[in-house]
Formats: sequence, structure tokens, C-alpha cells
Amino acid sequence: IEQQLLAWATKCGVGIRRNAVVAQLMQYEDEVVVQLADGELLRSAWVVGCDGAHSVVRRAAGMDFEGSPPGICHILAELRLREAPPW
Repeated sequence: IEQQLLAWATKCGVGIRRNAVVAQLMQYEDEVVVQLADGELLRSAWVVGCDGAHSVVRRAAGMDFEGSPPGICHILAELRLREAPPW
């Protein structure tokens, strides 16, 4: 699933950075500038932070993470079945 999402995002022209640590985010009228921990600056029209409850991107945007304890648990797996499931 992750490979399929990555392929689709890449096809759409989305740049994905892995293992990049966001040090600072500055929002301007026509762009967002992200400074990484290594000093590199990235400029874009928008930024998506997918780094959980302690997201630097979310905090810089002024959004709280109120959250709540999960009511249910989900497991996602990629697997091959020897035969089709009964449903």
C-alpha cells in the first residue's frame, strides 16, 4: 500500500522527503518555507506534516492536537492468501 501511495503521489508531482527533521516553518502570503535540521531550506505552496502528535508543522500552523484514547484498534497488513476468504 505504501508503495502504491508513493507511486501515485510521485505521478502527481508531489515531493516526498523521508527522515527529514523540520526545525522551523515560516508561512508567507504566497509560499511556505521549511527549514530542516541540517539547514536546508525548502519552498512550496503548501506543506503536509505527517509526523504525529508532536508535529512541528502542525504546531507552526497553530493547530492543537486534542486527540482522545483510541476506541478501537486497527491492523493493516499486506499479505498473499492461498485461497480466497469465505466472504
